[in-house]
Amino acid sequence: MRMVIDAEGVFDGTGPKLALGVLRYRSDDVVAVIDSAHSGRTARDRTADPRVPPVPVVDGLDAALRYRPDTFVVGISPMQSTLPAGLRGRILAAFEAKLDVVCGLHHQLGDDPELAAAADRAGRRIWDLRRPPQQDVQVGTGGRTHRPGSRTVLAVGSDCNAGKMTTMVELDREAARRGLSSRFVATGQTGILIAGDGVPADHVVADFLPTLLHQHVCAATDEHDLVFVEGQAALNHPWYSGVSLGLLHGAAPDALVLCHWAGARELGHLPLPIPPLPEVVAMNEAATRWGGGPAARVVAIALATGHLSESAAADALAEASEETGLPAVDVFRSGPAALLDAVLASGR
Repeated sequence: MRMVIDAEGVFDGTGPKLALGVLRYRSDDVVAVIDSAHSGRTARDRTADPRVPPVPVVDGLDAALRYRPDTFVVGISPMQSTLPAGLRGRILAAFEAKLDVVCGLHHQLGDDPELAAAADRAGRRIWDLRRPPQQDVQVGTGGRTHRPGSRTVLAVGSDCNAGKMTTMVELDREAARRGLSSRFVATGQTGILIAGDGVPADHVVADFLPTLLHQHVCAATDEHDLVFVEGQAALNHPWYSGVSLGLLHGAAPDALVLCHWAGARELGHLPLPIPPLPEVVAMNEAATRWGGGPAARVVAIALATGHLSESAAADALAEASEETGLPAVDVFRSGPAALLDAVLASGR
């Protein structure tokens, strides 16, 4: 793919998540970012992130076409079920320019008569990242279990946007660098675009989510020794805890990594307190036993400290470790090596 990411009006340096995730983890495939408010800069300048490539930020699709993209990626992530104003026209323009379109919104482009017809006329493909896999699902495990000797690790969080996908991708890549057999299992739209497939947890019928994820995880353990499963949201979040619990039961993890935004005291979407980290650890460990699967322990804290100074980050990591009795690591500041060491040590 040669992707142009549409982040019109929202490429603020810290988001949107899908745009940043693709820029970090499929950097060789991105040729430009669209945001008219910041045209003339580069994505690296805008994010101040050395992992982001210095691709140009341009003011629209016409300018992006100079870089010969073949795929238009909807990079925005609004909390709504309909297409945001203006986006339909930009998607239609992408089809007119003979581009494939990738979209992770709740609105399924392939089910939209106008957009589906436009794609057919242009002979282009729609990839709805949130479209569940087309496979037969019957509630229950069907007797399938993880391959003996394999190890499945699930990221859980104290809130949304706590770094669960990033942590699992970084662990998978660190394992690959060491020559270990590993696989990242994605459960959200950004992870699916990075990995190429996965289970879009928030678009699977709730009754079938644990079973569908279990099938994917078991298939991954058949071929890999380490399986890193992307978690979603948080058990302590009243809007999204159902998805979190479905993933916890479906993954049947051997170990958990708790992801937390350093210094966060309230949920990002609601004025509700985040419980102390030991309580979050305990509730997730307890929930692994509800499904009849193996009891799993939180083996490390993945702490996001990018908004802090070096000294404040060091203090936050020390505090999290002291509070929980677990190693605390920021995979961006110090790399994922220590976090993977903790995961591997927990299985001995």
